[in-house]
Amino acid sequence: MPSSKEATLRERRRRRIVMIVLLCIFSLIILLLPIQEETRLLEPDIEERVRTEQYEALVTRGDCRKEPGSFNTTWLEWPQNQGTSISPALRITNNGTRETTYDIHFSFYDEEVYPFAAFEGRPYALAEHELGNIAISMKSATRTITLEPGGLELVLIYTEKRNPADTYWAYAHIQPENHTLCTGLENVTEILQRNTTELHRTHTTRQTTRHIPLWKYLLTLIP
Repeated sequence: MPSSKEATLRERRRRRIVMIVLLCIFSLIILLLPIQEETRLLEPDIEERVRTEQYEALVTRGDCRKEPGSFNTTWLEWPQNQGTSISPALRITNNGTRETTYDIHFSFYDEEVYPFAAFEGRPYALAEHELGNIAISMKSATRTITLEPGGLELVLIYTEKRNPADTYWAYAHIQPENHTLCTGLENVTEILQRNTTELHRTHTTRQTTRHIPLWKYLLTLIP
């Protein structure tokens, strides 16, 4: 039977082992406990700012409108011996006060189907409306001319006949340039404003929080 001294030593040893085990378990629990780690980040931020400023400006005011350039036309005798290509002879005069550009082309009609005598002397707009596009046998190319005030030009635009044996007559389509005409013009000083957009770069501090085990946090403290 062991002596009381040996029993006491064994009891102390057992208690020491239990304490060491408990200490290890407690230490492990402590190391695995999560802690909060806070981080601050600087994030770029772009802000738009609109700046308004006023200024004086000299402005021209008046009554303005668009008007087509004016002209006169005279039909001349068609050139002879034109063969399979034909063109009427049209003289156009700029009777306005400005240099003007004109776009001109011809529409040809078959004399046998649409006799010229039935439309001669009638207003062009009415005759064109009655004839319609279906009546046009051929269309010439478009010619563009520019005339000074009082200037004139003979316009010939040769076009291939649809049927060389047929006889044709023509209408002229003239599109003059539009001019801006203003009356009552005066210069006045007005207060105007303009907006300027400016970009400003700033930084915003954002704080984030995360949970990490204590042992990881302790590792970050080791230099």
